[in-house]
Amino acid sequence: MNINTYFSIVASLICWLLAIFTYIKRDNSPIKKSFALVTILIGTWTLFPFISVLSSASEKSLFFSRLIYIPAIFVPSTFFSFMFYIMGPEIDKKGQIILKASYFISLFFLVFIFSPLFIRNIVRFEQSFAIIPGPIYVLFILYFGFMYFSAQSLTQVQAFPKMK
Repeated sequence: MNINTYFSIVASLICWLLAIFTYIKRDNSPIKKSFALVTILIGTWTLFPFISVLSSASEKSLFFSRLIYIPAIFVPSTFFSFMFYIMGPEIDKKGQIILKASYFISLFFLVFIFSPLFIRNIVRFEQSFAIIPGPIYVLFILYFGFMYFSAQSLTQVQAFPKMK
């Protein structure tokens, strides 16, 4: 194992502890629940360097790497949902449609998680692995970026409404 492996474990533990700390507070608001969920998903996804080196066999590493991408698939949806709750009930229909569509798109990617169309293979570099993306993985990256910028524009619209 290399230093990235250890840092991935530490980062995951920090995310999980933050999520647990946030969730166990007395106030069970949707904001706290959605923050805890997105933080758990990110923390789990952060384990990729650790999970990929657990097995020296490429097939097992590929399987575990694909498995660890299941939480990653739902990060954009849950992050947008978290931002949705932060902005309050004034979210327009467009934001609600994007939120619902994002969960359906995440489910679409989930169908292909164990397919070479999503992650074609993995390649070993010294003591770590890197994925070789399939064509659907490229769509996932575009989706990830779209959801990030949608959340950013949502916050800008809500934080800085047009002045009359």
